[in-house]
Amino acid sequence: MNPVGIMSRSAPMEPPPVVSVIVVATDELHHLRECLPSLARINGPPTEVIVVDNASTDGTGVAVATAFPWVHIVRTEQRLGYAPANNLGFRKARGSYLVVLNPDTRVHSNFVSALVAESVKHGDRALVTSRICLFDDPATLNACGNTVHFGLLAACQGLGEPAETCTEASVVAAVSGCAFLVPRSILRHIGPFDESIYPYLEDTELSLRAWIAGYTCVTARNSIVYHKYSLRLTAKKFYYIERNRWLVMLRCYRLRTFLVLLPALAIVEVLSWAYAISLGPRNILAKARSYIGICRMIRDVAEARKHMRSLRRISDRALLGKMIASLPVNQLTTKRQFSRGLLRFVNECLECYLQVAHHVVRW
Repeated sequence: MNPVGIMSRSAPMEPPPVVSVIVVATDELHHLRECLPSLARINGPPTEVIVVDNASTDGTGVAVATAFPWVHIVRTEQRLGYAPANNLGFRKARGSYLVVLNPDTRVHSNFVSALVAESVKHGDRALVTSRICLFDDPATLNACGNTVHFGLLAACQGLGEPAETCTEASVVAAVSGCAFLVPRSILRHIGPFDESIYPYLEDTELSLRAWIAGYTCVTARNSIVYHKYSLRLTAKKFYYIERNRWLVMLRCYRLRTFLVLLPALAIVEVLSWAYAISLGPRNILAKARSYIGICRMIRDVAEARKHMRSLRRISDRALLGKMIASLPVNQLTTKRQFSRGLLRFVNECLECYLQVAHHVVRW
C-alpha cells in the first residue's frame, strides 16, 4: 500500500503525478533509510518519488525496492555526477513540478505542498528553495537559499542563524541544490543542469540562467528540510570551485561587464592564490590546474554564451543587483588564513567597487 499522496508506477490507470521528487543516491542507503520514510509522510498534491541509484555498491536498489515499493528506482550503469544524475531523473519524471532533494536529509510533512504553493504564488515563474535546517540541530539554519558573490562564490544564506529568522518567503540569488523545486515549464525553456559544470556550482549556474531568462529564485519558509551538512574543502573540491566559478562568470556576464569587474576580480584572484598557498602544495597545484581546466572548456563556454544570449531577458545591471560583494570566507574553510582586519578592509573595498560598477554597468 502506498503512503497517502504518494503515487506508484505500478498503477497505470492512475493520472500522472503533479510533483516528482528526485533523490540521487551514491552508496547512501544509510541516508535513504531516514530520508524516504519522511517523504512517505508528506502532504500536498499527488507525488512520485524517484531514487536515482547512481551505480551504488551498497545494495541500494534492492533494499529500496523491498522496503519502499512505492519508490520508482532508476539505475545507472556507471557513476554520474550531480548534474547528469539529476537530469536523468528529470527525464524519467512525470510531474509538472520537479523537486531535487539530497539523500542525506529528512523532510517536514509540508515539504512539497509549501514548495508548490510558493511556485503557484509566483505564477510558476520561479525556482523555489526550502528552508534547510541542520539535521542534528533543527533550530539552526543550514541555508535559506544561497548568496552569490559577483566573483561567483556561492554560500549558504543564513548559515548558523536561528531557523526562525527565515520566517517569510524572500527573493534569493540562488536556490540550494540540497532541496528546491523547478516547474517543468521553466526547465523546458532554459534547459536542465549544465553537465559540464561538474561538480559544484551546478545549482548556482541554473539559478543565474533562470534569472537571465526572466524568472525568479525564492524561498518557501514552510517547506522545511533537515540536512546533514558539514564543511569540507579538499584540494580536489578547491580545484573544481575555482574552475567552475570562472566558467560560470564567462557564461553569464557580457564582455563589457566582465571588463568593468576585472580589477575587483583580480583582487579576489590574489586572495584565492594566497588562500591556496596557505594550505600548501596540493592546493597550489589545484589552483594552477584550474586555469588549464578553464582553457580546455573554452569551446563549451562559447556554446553556453550563445545559449545565454538566446535566453537573456534582464540586464547585467539587474543581475549584479542580485549579488553580494563580501567574500564568504567563513564558509570556505574552518581555518583562519587571513586576519579579520584584512578581510574587513578587502570586503569594504569590494563593496565600494560593486556599487561603482552598478552605476557604470547600464546594459
